Amino acid sequence: MHSRMDRINELIGQKVSFILHNNILDPDQYFAVTQVVTSPDLSYCDIEVSFLNGGDVLIKILQDQHKHITTLLSKSLKLRKVPKLRFHIDKNSEHAAKIEELFKKLEL
Repeated sequence: MHSRMDRINELIGQKVSFILHNNILDPDQYFAVTQVVTSPDLSYCDIEVSFLNGGDVLIKILQDQHKHITTLLSKSLKLRKVPKLRFHIDKNSEHAAKIEELFKKLEL
């Protein structure tokens, strides 16, 4: 059974992904919301996003637009308090890409 925080994290992840795809980022931009961690008091929410390319520029856009994204999120959630959103690049995808590149080099 999922805890309340697990359900909130999953819901925020789905809603933020929808908002980013439809309102913030170029619809042709490939990205994934990989992890959402909300504080127990709902004061903040750390969101990790993985991008196919241009991650540094795109994460800066998300960080600059966090208030607008929060406003859109508050309209789609039925929570008494909507957390402050903090966006981060998912470093795991970068590490996986580097490891994959090393494996490709070994095959040659």
